[in-house]
Amino acid sequence: MRSFAVIPGAGVSRRMGTSKLLLPWGEITVIEHLLRQWHESCVDHIVLVTRPQTLAGLERSRWSAFERLQVVTPKPPPEEMKASVSRALDFICDQWVPQTEDIWLLAPADLVTLTSSMINSVVEGFRGSGSAKELAIPRFTDKRGHPVLFRWKLASEVASLADHENLRSLVDKTSSRLEISMPGQAPRDLDTWADYESLRPPRTPEIAKP
Repeated sequence: MRSFAVIPGAGVSRRMGTSKLLLPWGEITVIEHLLRQWHESCVDHIVLVTRPQTLAGLERSRWSAFERLQVVTPKPPPEEMKASVSRALDFICDQWVPQTEDIWLLAPADLVTLTSSMINSVVEGFRGSGSAKELAIPRFTDKRGHPVLFRWKLASEVASLADHENLRSLVDKTSSRLEISMPGQAPRDLDTWADYESLRPPRTPEIAKP
């Protein structure tokens, strides 16, 4: 059972007013912090879909530190998360030819409080359950959260979603699923500048709000 991380990160950060993935996060950036969590997890392959500006925003040596990472920069950049996920899944098909027993995990690129232990708990909980379920979703103290785990067979369902449907629609209509109990709060993302100010760790350089 191979595992693939799908990380959509091609949004334009309209509410933030700047590229949130390149904002300082401690001594690195938001996107580097998130990729470290994935890289320290048990996931086999990591695919980030992002804009060329994000790729150009960091020195090549900083990207190359993530050995299991592949970066996809579609032109034009996808406007919706669903489209980014589709591009990542197409890339995985071309690169690794997944089999039915393989799995893929989904979490947005700005999910700054996601940790490698959360990722591992979902993967290990699914594998250890011996379940034939098609999907696994973590249930935290406050609500469901990420990463969501899918059997590879559900990858084909993404392209068939209606225009008004999103990835949550796929989760909601997949009845064959496993909920994995997790401690603590669901991981948080950066939707607004207030989110960034409240969540950023110590040693983050002060920068002016756009």
